[in-house]
Formats: sequence, structure tokens, C-alpha cells
Amino acid sequence: MKQIKRAVSIALVLTMILSMFSINFIAASAETATAPLLGDVDGDGTVDIFDATKIQRSLAQMPGELNYAAMEKDRDEFLVADVDKDGTVDIFDATAIQRWLASSEADKAASPIGKAIREPVVPTEPETQPETEPETQPETQPETQPETQPQTGGEEHPQTGDTTVAMFAVIAVLTLGAAVVFAKKRAF
Repeated sequence: MKQIKRAVSIALVLTMILSMFSINFIAASAETATAPLLGDVDGDGTVDIFDATKIQRSLAQMPGELNYAAMEKDRDEFLVADVDKDGTVDIFDATAIQRWLASSEADKAASPIGKAIREPVVPTEPETQPETEPETQPETQPETQPETQPQTGGEEHPQTGDTTVAMFAVIAVLTLGAAVVFAKKRAF
């Protein structure tokens, strides 16, 4: 009986420890945004032969592929596919990716392919406006304090990390409850 309780306790401790690491990882990944890479047409984070193939399939008007000719030129999907920056997505872009893949590491480092098309957008905290003192009135009028009105919609919504922490806390409590119930049933 003591061995079962010990095993359940160890399992609970490991679950809680694992949850803490998962919370930190998920919260950090939610706050870090990455910009798309030039040439990463399929959006998997690397520029490879599949990206060149995706452009070729699109140009051949294969079902399920994007139509770059009808696409707005400021969309990320267009910007990452227009590797040579000539304003059109064509076979020369697919060829540029293939040549880049076959090039030396030094040539790859000097090329814009595989690099972010812009700076990543990182969520920021809203800026607070500095408080200004009310203007003083002439001495003929009595001084009045401006009334503070409650702000409508001023509630702070939980951040992604807060939601994740709450979710894992609920999971940990449910796991703990299930373990207690299991231990009590085994005790009888």
C-alpha cells in the first residue's frame, strides 16, 4: 500500500514539474513572434526544395496551390515567394531557390534568401499616458477637482501566458484530485 501511495506521489510531483516547464515554454513561444523567411513558401521555417516545388506547382495551377498572379503584392505569402524582388512570382523565383540550395555556405550567408523579410513583430505592453495636472483656474472661481469617471472596457484581458498558466493549474488540480480518489479506493 505504501508503495502505491509513493508511486502516486512521485507521479504527481513529476506532473507538476513537467507542467511548470511546459508553461514557461509555451508562454515564451507565444510572446516571441518570428518574421517569415524569404523563400520559405510553405512556412515550415526552412528554405528547402519543397519551397521551390510549391512555387512550380502554383505556376502550373495545381489544385490547392496559391494563385500568386491574383494576389496582393504586400501579403506575406507573396513577399516570401518573390525571391528575386521583381514584383512577380515566376519560374525565376523557383530557380533562385534551387540555385541557393546548391550554393556554398558562404554564398548562402551573403544572400537574402533564408533571412527574415522584415523585423519580427513582438507584442508590447500598451503605453501609459503620463498624468497631467489640471490647469489652475483664476482666483475668482473656486477650485474644483475633476471628477474621475470609471473607464468603460478598462478590464485587462488575460495574456496568452496567463491563460496557459490557468489551464495547467486546472490540469494539475484535476490530476491531484484523481490521484487522491484512486488512492482512497485502493485503501479499502
